[in-house]
Amino acid sequence: MAERSRRPLSSYSREWNPLAQKMVEIPATKRAQSAPPGMVRIPGGDYDFHVRGIEIQGGNDPGVDVQYPWEDVPRRAHRHRSHIASFYMDRTPVTNAEFNAFLDATHYHPKDDHNFLRDWKNGSYADGWDKYLLMSPGRDRAGTIGFRCVVDAQ
Repeated sequence: MAERSRRPLSSYSREWNPLAQKMVEIPATKRAQSAPPGMVRIPGGDYDFHVRGIEIQGGNDPGVDVQYPWEDVPRRAHRHRSHIASFYMDRTPVTNAEFNAFLDATHYHPKDDHNFLRDWKNGSYADGWDKYLLMSPGRDRAGTIGFRCVVDAQ
């Protein structure tokens, strides 16, 4: 975007040309042979990925909103049949107390901590929040125990 902002607007064409988007690949992890403690196997299969909505304001023209790898331009409505391999998922959502125990045991801290534990204050969750579900750092926990979080299309 810095390069584009150097040019005056008048030098650009008036023709609509959407910018292509590319998802960041999340490398696959070594597959477990059996369910790790506290996790269940989700069977693989063919799934109909169907979602629509508004992520970015604007018209309904192609080129506005989100682009998945199988699409040629961003759009608001997405439908795609794909195969998802089986995977393991926590039997229950992770609570603040469980994630805090994980942090204490591993001393984990992400390299990029923007928004890491953004709802916690001074390194801890609010009183009474121990059984509340943890939402944001799931990807961090998954990576450190040898798993990865699924992406939208999964």
